[in-house]
Amino acid sequence: MVFIPADDVDGVGLYSCTRCDFEIEGPADIPRPDPWHQAFAYARQDGMDDHDARSFADEYAFAIDELRHEIRYPDLPLPTPSEYVR
Repeated sequence: MVFIPADDVDGVGLYSCTRCDFEIEGPADIPRPDPWHQAFAYARQDGMDDHDARSFADEYAFAIDELRHEIRYPDLPLPTPSEYVR
């Protein structure tokens, strides 16, 4: 994701994904992209073609959304895209 600062408001700008054309406005201090974009970037770096990378990102984002609403013991962190097993 690339941050493009706004001309008229300090600390606000546009986040743009260079791979899938996703754009969202937000403050400059957003720490990291959402799970779908993390998985998509990981899959492309791992050598998957665009279609397979999007499919992997869809599956990963769905799994993360499900895990966020699950009571987990011990309180483990959510898996990263590289730890996700299909």
